[in-house]
Amino acid sequence: MSLSEEGFSMIPPRSEWRSRRGMTRTVPMKVLVLGYPRTGTSSMRKALQILGYDEVYHMESVLANPHDADLWKEAYHTKYDKGELVPREKFDEILGHCEAATDAPPMMYAEDLVAAYPDAKVILTLRDPAKWWKSFRATVASVPQNRTFALAMLLDYSGVRHLGGMSKQMIMQLCGPGVTPEGAQARFVAHYDHVRTLVPKDRLLEFDVKDGWESLCPFLGVPIPDGAYPHSNDSAVFNQRVTATARAALWRVAGDLAVPVLGLLALGLATYYRSGKV
Repeated sequence: MSLSEEGFSMIPPRSEWRSRRGMTRTVPMKVLVLGYPRTGTSSMRKALQILGYDEVYHMESVLANPHDADLWKEAYHTKYDKGELVPREKFDEILGHCEAATDAPPMMYAEDLVAAYPDAKVILTLRDPAKWWKSFRATVASVPQNRTFALAMLLDYSGVRHLGGMSKQMIMQLCGPGVTPEGAQARFVAHYDHVRTLVPKDRLLEFDVKDGWESLCPFLGVPIPDGAYPHSNDSAVFNQRVTATARAALWRVAGDLAVPVLGLLALGLATYYRSGKV
C-alpha cells in the first residue's frame, strides 16, 4: 500500500477508535442536514466546519469510528423493525459530541432527530432525482460490488466488518426493495416531501450547492467567510477512497495475522531443532 493510499483511507488506526455506548450530550445540537447522500452533504460538512461548528457528523464519522455502526444498527431496529421513534438518549450516545449532523445514517432518522432536537435548524440539500440516482448508483450503491471492500468486510472483524449490516440497511431504506431506479427516486422524492412537513419554514433551508455562502450563512445567522464555498467528494474520489479504505483494512488484518503466524513458525522451528534432526 502506497503512502498516498494510506492517507486516502477513511479508517484511522485502531488505537483511535472508541465506544460511544453510554455517552451523553456535551454540546448542543444546532444543525440537522437531512438531505440524501450524494446531494452535497460532504461539501456541507466542510462548510459547517469552516463556519466553526464543533464536530459535524457524516458517514465518514462512522468509518473513522467503526464501533458507531453497532449503535446505528440498534437505532435502525428501533425505528424500522419496531416502528418506534428513536429516543434522544440513543442519538446523544452517537452524536453527543456533535453540533451538526449530515449525510446517512443521520438523515435516515429525520423525524426522530427533529423530535429529539426541536431547536436545531434543518437544511435539505437538494439535487435533481435522476442526477442523484446516477451518482448514488455509481458510488454508494456500488460499494457491495467492490471486491476489495467485500474481502475486507469478510476478514476485518474489528473494522470494516462492523459496517456490513449497517450499509445493507442503509441502502435498502434509501432505495427500497430491489434498489431499482424508479423505486430509489420515488423514495428520494418522498423523503424530501416528508421532511418539509416536519419543520416550520423559518427553521428550514432548502439548499443547492450552487447557492453557496450567500444562502447558507444568513440562515445560520453567521458572517460569510472568505473563500469559495467548498466542493468535494465527486464520484471518482469517493470510489478511490472506498478502495483505499478496504486496502488499509486488509493490511491491518495482515498485520494482525503476522504475529501468531510468526509465533507458530518460531515454535515449529524450535521443536524441529530440539528434535535433533539438524
